[in-house]
Parts: sequence; C-alpha cells; structure tokens
Amino acid sequence: MSTVPATAPPDTEPIAEETIRGARMTVARFATDAADCAELLDMLGIGTDPRCVRCDGLMTSPDGLGKQHAGKDGVCWRCLRLAEETAKSNPATANCDCGRPAVRGESQCPMCRNLMSADKFRRAYARIQEATGESRAQICRAAGLNTQTVRTIVVPSSTRDRVTRKLYDQLVAAYKDEVDLN
Repeated sequence: MSTVPATAPPDTEPIAEETIRGARMTVARFATDAADCAELLDMLGIGTDPRCVRCDGLMTSPDGLGKQHAGKDGVCWRCLRLAEETAKSNPATANCDCGRPAVRGESQCPMCRNLMSADKFRRAYARIQEATGESRAQICRAAGLNTQTVRTIVVPSSTRDRVTRKLYDQLVAAYKDEVDLN
C-alpha cells in the first residue's frame, strides 16, 4: 500500500480551512496517541501538528518546566489532567442502572431513588380495591391522587414500568389502617 507524500499535494484547488479543521479533529479523536495522530495527519497532507478535540491546543506541548507531555485519545495532556482532577473531586463514582451517576456509597441516582416498580403500586392498588370494594375514583379521592394518573398505571395495557414513590406512599398512607399491604 502506498501513500501520497505530504510534500507533493495533488493538483487540485485548495482545501477549505473548516475541512482541514474537521479532518484534524477526526484524526485526533480516533488516533491512539499524539505520534499516531501526527503520522496520520502527515499522510493526509494536512500537517503534523495534532490538535486537542476539546481546547484545540497542541496535543504535544511542554509544561512550565520544559518537559514534553503528549496527550491521548484526541485530548491534550492539559485537558487530561483537568479531567482527572475533576473526576477525583467529583463525589459521583458509580453509575446507577439507568446510566446516570450515583453518589458515593449509593447504588441509585437521586432520580431513581424517587421511583419504584409500577408492579408494586399495582399490587397495592389491587389489594386495596379487593379489601374495600371501592371504585378507582373513590380510592383516588381518599388517597388524594389524580384518577387519570392512577388509571394509566393500573390498566392492563399499561406500559409504565416505574412510578414515583410519592404516589405509592400516598396510596399506602390513605389505607394503612384498613388494609395490610405488607
């Protein structure tokens, strides 16, 4: 396989600056390190200065003491160091099942902590309805719930898999003396 050397560009019109920048960012994003990025850019005839995809700075540059640092994964060493420091100071260390970050020591994110299984709500509702013989409107009125909201949860064709814990707590609190929900 042969490549076109960077010193002999083909006889075409000049490439637009935004096209060159886009090519640099794409190469930087998918190159393994700064040296690989520079080699790929040289093959494309764009130049040998790989740029960071975050700050558009050079991926390989000296620090304050003159020591050369190289970035990786399309990010310069300054952005990498900043990301590492941010990750250390961020209390979110684990991910919830939904993909959002969970606070250290917790298995669920704040949003999932406020949600629960809709099946549990349906079971509690069915027990209440069976024990009291009340209609949906009567149960909702006693619990202070919106009838349409409860309907969308308890109908057999419902696709909801989670409901807010507040709905369940309101339902249980209204009937805790009349029905054993444990």
